Amino acid sequence: AKSKWASVKRWIRMKIPSILSLQETKFQIAGKHNLEGYFSYEHLRTEKTGGGGIFMAVKKELNPALVRDGGEEVEALTVNIFVKKMGIVCTTAYGPQENDLKKKKTDFWRFLGEEAKRAEDHGKGYILQGDLNAWLGQKIIPKDPRKQNETGKLMEIFLKQNNLTVVNGLDICKGVFTRIQ
Repeated sequence: AKSKWASVKRWIRMKIPSILSLQETKFQIAGKHNLEGYFSYEHLRTEKTGGGGIFMAVKKELNPALVRDGGEEVEALTVNIFVKKMGIVCTTAYGPQENDLKKKKTDFWRFLGEEAKRAEDHGKGYILQGDLNAWLGQKIIPKDPRKQNETGKLMEIFLKQNNLTVVNGLDICKGVFTRIQ
């Protein structure tokens, strides 16, 4: 992650995103990755496996406020933002691996469901972005080259329960995945 941080900052200066979400940051020291003009939020993995970690940077003019960190059980962060007078709940997450225990997956999707429900209950929009380790298949993303995996089935249930749409599956999306290497 350290070697990539300079290129991330260059990309931000070029693109000037309103929100930046990163997964698998491998950051080990909190508060070290601040960006001018942004509030930064991070969740460091406490177990020293060398992986994991998430990061979200939000432009200051969106008046972001950290709402919830998934803690030890769920690698997720939720931040509220405001676009004009509209409130939006933004969650970034790194999902469990396909071979993780069912309880870890259930806890993860329950947390995300709570965030989506809270947004709905407060009349706010909801955006979920992350590396969810869910292969959704062509039923949800028409150009998806992979078949739906078990985690994808859990995500499909989450999407239906919360009346959400996957942007990658819409005609306006230029690619199958919204990922930058």
